[in-house]
Amino acid sequence: MSGETSDRFLGKTEDYKKFRPSYPLEIFQYLKQEHNLLESKICAEIGSGTGKFCELLIQNNNTVFAVEPNAEMRLAAEKSLGKFKSFISVNGNSENTTLKSQSVDFIFCAQSLHWFANEKTAKEMSRILKPHGKVVIVWNKKDYEKSSFMKGIHKIFIEDCIDFLSVKLENIPDDEILSSLFTEKYQSFSIASKQILNLEGLFGRMQSASYAPPENHPKYKKFRSEIENLFKKEEKKGTVEFLYETVTYVFTF
Repeated sequence: MSGETSDRFLGKTEDYKKFRPSYPLEIFQYLKQEHNLLESKICAEIGSGTGKFCELLIQNNNTVFAVEPNAEMRLAAEKSLGKFKSFISVNGNSENTTLKSQSVDFIFCAQSLHWFANEKTAKEMSRILKPHGKVVIVWNKKDYEKSSFMKGIHKIFIEDCIDFLSVKLENIPDDEILSSLFTEKYQSFSIASKQILNLEGLFGRMQSASYAPPENHPKYKKFRSEIENLFKKEEKKGTVEFLYETVTYVFTF
């Protein structure tokens, strides 16, 4: 992730930390059973953000190097996870992690690869990965076709956000993003997941997106109004279901 890319999340750290979803624990069951993610494995997460996925690796008793160029997000992760000896915060990026060569068993990119899938990233991953190591890509992909609420969310993103249509994860097939990193074959696993959100939670979740307009932007007022209108239309007992398909891709080297 370049400095320019990470700057897209400046000012969004609190919303990201509080309102973005975590990841289904079934992912770890799959990685343990099929890919030997043992407690002894040394991991790196590139684009680790506020540490949501790192926290799960720590719970799995893995040592994790959290590589994050955005200072706000890196400091937020340090604040919540710095008490764990197995958490190592790193000021680096996908093209220069600063990690030692052949030092990690697993590389994870959780909700981040679409920002930095390129040849330089692939070269850096190959450098720091141990022989027969693995690269694991995880995305919580919004399931826009699953409900009328999610279709409404998609409409708001398209019409009331700044540059939604330019974001790879939202508009380019996974295969195309993955092939820009590695040519090797991969294995995959997917599972449905969701967040149950009240109106405050929905606002926060929407505002955490890189393409959501900030408060001083001309689109902001309509953006908030459309979210509130959609919530009023779709809520049941004061909440809505924000639906995802959580997908995991594993490359083995």
